[in-house]
Amino acid sequence: MTHLLRSKTFYLGVSFVLLLASLPLISAGAMAEAEGAGTSALLWAGTASGALGTLVLPLQRFLTGTDRTGDEDE
Repeated sequence: MTHLLRSKTFYLGVSFVLLLASLPLISAGAMAEAEGAGTSALLWAGTASGALGTLVLPLQRFLTGTDRTGDEDE
């Protein structure tokens, strides 16, 4: 389990899924808001998903102590 949490590929995958999921959520929320349904929870869920997807990799670097270049040996 700790190997998975230290894997950069795992964090890249999580970030990609969050960013990919945010696009249809934002679109559906904007369409619902344009139809007069008020402020849509889908719009905010998509925005939050995009923000979390953007923050996953910097948080991973900060919490695990890995460098910016990844798993390269010096």
